[in-house]
Amino acid sequence: MPVYEYECQECGKVSEFKMSVRREGPTRVCVHCGSASLRPLISVPSISTGRSEPPQARCCGQNEACGEQKHCCGHGPD
Repeated sequence: MPVYEYECQECGKVSEFKMSVRREGPTRVCVHCGSASLRPLISVPSISTGRSEPPQARCCGQNEACGEQKHCCGHGPD
């Protein structure tokens, strides 16, 4: 089920709601202040690539193993 974000016109905070594409259901209210004055936000969709986990970054933040190249932290081949 898609997640939709709404900005509260009263407190300015963002609330997220899991809703059907038709957006049917009870009236949504701000989870922070309870106001029903919400404005829908346009969000970037999340797309799955089929990988269960992101690649593990190494000690210096690089995705390649330190044995493959010299990194800023000094690790890698001499």
